[in-house]
Amino acid sequence: MKRQNTYPGFRLPSYPLRLGIIMLLFVVLQFSCQKKVEPVDVDAAIEAEMEALGIPSVVACILDSSGIRWTGTYGHANREFTVPATEETIYSLESITKVILSVTVFQLWEQGLIDLDADVNDYLPYSVRNPFYPDTPITVSMLLNHCSGLAWPDDEEPIPDFNHFYIDEEPTPVSEWVPEYILPSGSQYREIVWKDFPPGSTFLYSNIGASLVAVIVEEISGMDFREYCREHILDPLGMESTSFYLSELEYEKIATPYYTLDGPMWYFSMRHYPAGFLHSNMNDFARFARTILQRGELDGVRILKDETFDTMLEVQNLQSGTAYLWDVYTGEAFGHIGGGVGFATMVEWQPGQGYAFFIFTNIQNNHIYHKGPIYELVKYQAVKE
Repeated sequence: MKRQNTYPGFRLPSYPLRLGIIMLLFVVLQFSCQKKVEPVDVDAAIEAEMEALGIPSVVACILDSSGIRWTGTYGHANREFTVPATEETIYSLESITKVILSVTVFQLWEQGLIDLDADVNDYLPYSVRNPFYPDTPITVSMLLNHCSGLAWPDDEEPIPDFNHFYIDEEPTPVSEWVPEYILPSGSQYREIVWKDFPPGSTFLYSNIGASLVAVIVEEISGMDFREYCREHILDPLGMESTSFYLSELEYEKIATPYYTLDGPMWYFSMRHYPAGFLHSNMNDFARFARTILQRGELDGVRILKDETFDTMLEVQNLQSGTAYLWDVYTGEAFGHIGGGVGFATMVEWQPGQGYAFFIFTNIQNNHIYHKGPIYELVKYQAVKE
């Protein structure tokens, strides 16, 4: 069958919770009742939710500073060929990729090579301004906190070819396409890519803004962003099955993305790869998650200084809970979620409790996110451990 190079730019609607509501209430009961009750069979409950909600596969992992302490692998990486999901199955991390992007920025910040409050034009070979506010500088911090004015860019009007699906080829390098989309002189420029509010004033989640951050990393480091991540994060942490490049992945280990249970797709990447298209498996990502839980160090390798975390995770927008591309939750927990056509992902660190956990699936859905039934089951397992 001939591969198609593009797919429609749709989003899946949320599935009804159905049995999940009952399960969620039961899980809450475990925490709130003082009397002894029978424990939840997490494996059976997750499989029941997957069946009810139409989720092909789920892989989940709970870890602490000593390593992985629980894993759950359910369903199929490919339903048509009954390929089971395993700890080696590779998923697109979606927007969890942004926390890797944040780490690259703070590595440069530690070296004094980037000023979070500096005008981005100090680091770029061209001038970037919101055309509605041409005299107002856009800072690195604004990009990292989604308040620069750069659009999602899926809004009232689609931006031409932004959501191109790369299947048989690697995406256009970020340094090449970003100026074409955000500069008035660019070949793909549309005014709607900028919003009419002063830079720094309004939160607007932006993949194109995050991609511009990656361009800044490239300009400062003199390296392709993907190669920078490989040299300064992935290789030092021993993440050998993690890559931005599809060509570097073991094809037979890649999870098939689904837009419906009857709609498998070819594995793909997209042009905004620094914002959402790092690919990894459970074992590799657990190494990164442990590194963050231990404030930048794993097995004698340090990718960030301990004290850097105090700045990197300081909330910059109380309304959104954003901290330099990280999401900070109630208390001291932090993490990120990701989702798009074919995948949903989440990761959460609970440093005060000494653990972290993450969940990957190969269909877009909300049920692994906070307060969703599968999220609650994995968190119940984490607390129980």
